Amino acid sequence: MEIFKRSPDHTIKSLIEWGTQGHYPLFDRDWLEALNTVPGKRLRALSTNQKSKVKTILKRLSGQTSFERKRTVLFSLSHEDRSAFIRAFMSAVEHKILDTSPELH
Repeated sequence: MEIFKRSPDHTIKSLIEWGTQGHYPLFDRDWLEALNTVPGKRLRALSTNQKSKVKTILKRLSGQTSFERKRTVLFSLSHEDRSAFIRAFMSAVEHKILDTSPELH
C-alpha cells in the first residue's frame, strides 16, 4: 500500500531518464522546434556565463515539487536563458544515452 502514498518522481534525474525515451514534459513543443538551426550548422558550446545561468535555473527547478511549477519557472525565463537550459538538458540526455549504450560511441 505504500506505493499509493508516494509522490510522483519529478526530479531532474527522472526527467533526464524520460528524455532518453523521447519524453520531454517540461518543454513546450515550440521551444524544442526553435532549437533547430540551419541544417548542417552546429551549435556553439555554452559559454561560461550561460553555464552559470543554467546552474542557477537548475537550482530553481530543483526547489519546485511539481511539473506545473517547474514549467512556470521555465515560462518566466528569457528566450536566451530558456534555450541555454534546454540545450544543456539535451546534452545531459545525450550523455545518459551514450553511458547506457556504449556501442553507440
